[in-house]
Amino acid sequence: NRWNEFMYLRSRLTAFLHEQNIRAFRFFLINQTDTHRFNRGALLNVGFLAAQSYGCDYLALQDVDLIPVHHNISYRFPSPGVYHASSRDVHPRYRYKAFFGGVLLLQTQSYALLGGFENGFWGYGGEDDEFFRRTMIVRNKYKASGNFSVTRPEVAESKEERSRIQYWEHNHPQSVKRDKDKQFMHRERVKSRGPHALKFECEKVYSADAVTSNDTIVLDVQLHCDYEQSPQCSTDWLQSIQTQAANQH
Repeated sequence: NRWNEFMYLRSRLTAFLHEQNIRAFRFFLINQTDTHRFNRGALLNVGFLAAQSYGCDYLALQDVDLIPVHHNISYRFPSPGVYHASSRDVHPRYRYKAFFGGVLLLQTQSYALLGGFENGFWGYGGEDDEFFRRTMIVRNKYKASGNFSVTRPEVAESKEERSRIQYWEHNHPQSVKRDKDKQFMHRERVKSRGPHALKFECEKVYSADAVTSNDTIVLDVQLHCDYEQSPQCSTDWLQSIQTQAANQH
């Protein structure tokens, strides 16, 4: 299913990029092949390293199920800082104030300045909230100079008018379930921030033309996890927690 979602995204997003006269780009598909729980922050860090090695000067950190459909969503070279393309005013689902997920665009220098994502969030959620807090700290630090800003798409002023405009297509089948279990305290999380603190193995880099075309790079990666330090990365740990919770009810 994820591969089909990516191929759909690739087709639609390529057309969208061409409409904005963006011709030089690559898709980096980072595929987690280990048996641990999903770790979005760590995979984004791997993607940063891959993009950097190919000489990319900016990144679009892209959820595979979000497809831009409105011309006010920009994928052009961003100013220093973070451009939140799928902010709460335009996201088809999430509206809470501190929402910072979906699609972010930033220069590789800005990503390095922020230190990348935390590697210790296993399961969906948490990594973007933590990234948002650090982004706000850096923004406030450079506020006087204006050398780092957080920007969002221009939208209609009234909430009623915005509700009639579609900015994004949300291509997420209801049958696809996400690992959202949060039954562990964040203080138990071993802090490991950024791409250079991440331990992983790149099993395979697919030759692009063998997969789809020369604009796509696919990496199969295995993330490292120390079960003693971070038991929450294990699917067995998750199942035991869920069993305990079920027995309490």
